[in-house]
Amino acid sequence: AMAAVAAAPRFDRGIVSTDPTGAIASEDRVWLRSSDGECSYEKPQICSMAWSLDHQLHHHLYAAVPNGGPIAILKAERIAVHSATGFTISEWKWESSRALRLGWTHAHELVAVLESGRILLWSMQGERLADFGLGLACEANGLRDCALSPNGAVVLTQTLRLF
Repeated sequence: AMAAVAAAPRFDRGIVSTDPTGAIASEDRVWLRSSDGECSYEKPQICSMAWSLDHQLHHHLYAAVPNGGPIAILKAERIAVHSATGFTISEWKWESSRALRLGWTHAHELVAVLESGRILLWSMQGERLADFGLGLACEANGLRDCALSPNGAVVLTQTLRLF
């Protein structure tokens, strides 16, 4: 005697024929039905992650290049650069003072703004490209906060001056 086998969901030209929740998953695809039931959308899995974040990112400084670029994470006196899928590109010992913020330039160079009023620039492979100060006012008083963009930085000193 043959055992009864449950039928797999049926896909017809990308439309799921039955699913009360609106989502069906196959081995490598997820199909989502719109709330009005008029159409469905396919969300294929492009790649698998090579890592599982065993630590919570909000406890560390990190910066990611938009659109699937590299991710830098500063934790426990080490800085690591990973691909978007989690493969380690490079890793090196952090030997500088406390960093306020990490970011990336348009050329995929890693930027670190330090509380001391200095900016460090690295290649993705960990080669130090530049180390410069933001001027006497920033270095004498230190920085309270900063904002980075691929084109520049805005810093707030401990005396509440913007540069």
